[in-house]
Amino acid sequence: MKQILLAVLAAGTSLLLAGCSAVSFSTEALLVPPKLSPDQTALSAALEEGLGTGDYTLKYPTSGENRSAYILCNLDEEESMEAVVFYQLGNETAIRMNILDRDDSGSWKSVYDMAGAGDEINSVDFAAISSKEKNNLIISWKGRGRSELDVEIYAYDSGTLRSLFSGSGERTYFMDINEDGYSEMILLGWASSQDPSIQIVRRAGSKVIARDETILNAQAIDFLGLSLGKTLDGQTALYVDEMINSSSAATDIVLLNGFEMKVITAEPEEEDEGEEKEPSLYSQTIRPSSLLCQDYNQDGVVDIPSSQILPGYSSGDEDENIYRTDYYNLSRGELLPAYSTVSNEEMGYAFRMPDSWVDRVTVRRVTETNEWQFILYEGDINQSTTVLLSLRVSSHQDYQDKFSTGVYFPLATKGIFEYAASIPTAEHPLSIPQEEVRQRFMLT
Repeated sequence: MKQILLAVLAAGTSLLLAGCSAVSFSTEALLVPPKLSPDQTALSAALEEGLGTGDYTLKYPTSGENRSAYILCNLDEEESMEAVVFYQLGNETAIRMNILDRDDSGSWKSVYDMAGAGDEINSVDFAAISSKEKNNLIISWKGRGRSELDVEIYAYDSGTLRSLFSGSGERTYFMDINEDGYSEMILLGWASSQDPSIQIVRRAGSKVIARDETILNAQAIDFLGLSLGKTLDGQTALYVDEMINSSSAATDIVLLNGFEMKVITAEPEEEDEGEEKEPSLYSQTIRPSSLLCQDYNQDGVVDIPSSQILPGYSSGDEDENIYRTDYYNLSRGELLPAYSTVSNEEMGYAFRMPDSWVDRVTVRRVTETNEWQFILYEGDINQSTTVLLSLRVSSHQDYQDKFSTGVYFPLATKGIFEYAASIPTAEHPLSIPQEEVRQRFMLT
């Protein structure tokens, strides 16, 4: 049994520092047990000695960055690492966890053991919530037959693991909201009313507490992501991306005053009958679920994306369509246009369009030369003769016609691919110079 467990440990264990990644093994490699490193052997031996038996099964988190049964991280103020181990004893179904630490001689020892808080380990995270000097251990547990997670925040002191916070939710995020060196945990989930909700879990003196649960938009059926950033007028906000149906997303915007939360995308109260209803701020953020909020241009302000079909394309011809992504910033309760991009996902680049091109310029594919032509749209995408810009992708291995390539200037290289551009109608009022093309071109 011990030999089998050692082989499983070597295949499934990555010795993790803070934020490490898992080790991958191919099926063929598992046919012969890989040789164990001294640390892997020592960890396994320490666990077996602490449990007093080799009859155990290692258990693994099912999501998140840390998916090993043995996870290394510094949980105290010493320089050395501790190991967190998840396992089941014999034929028992209950999951337990064990803390392994080094003694004065540097040998691994089992120092603490306790029952887990669920039937399955969903994720394991580390964040400095209760102290700047050391990490807290945060585990989200899944209970049998429950969709919500039980979230526990633990602190490790003098060989003892104690719980600082217990809560429930569906998604956890960690960030330093007020930039004081302590991390906060954002907990997204469902209130007792079954409405979507958000909580900020944070340090308060010697305790870890949750702020009052704040209700989000009732249209949300799932959570897609969360971003912390500024609005255009400098306010700090949380942007909660939510699934509202099988293909669409929307964003709740939560303004922060310290840790006080105000959901400004909450649906307005019903207006008097007969009055024209203004579209809500929440409804203005509706878009395909693949588009999430983010500070895409790295200016400190979170961008809210929206997708528009380019002029000349038909909504009924989905396979051929090209879309423009418009980005908006929040300012004083309004969404203001920021910039627009088109993305060639197949070729791995995007181009940020000048404001003067929006709704006036579209893209035409030229498959023979692997080009995208940005053309002035005049009612028929195939008949336009005004090409403001051509973006072309070629390989080092492709035949290069010197008469053709002479009008192109280089933009970037990536692997074997070369990206180049030409400006066929430089005299046109909407034309932009080479340097601006380079600034607006991005590899993705």
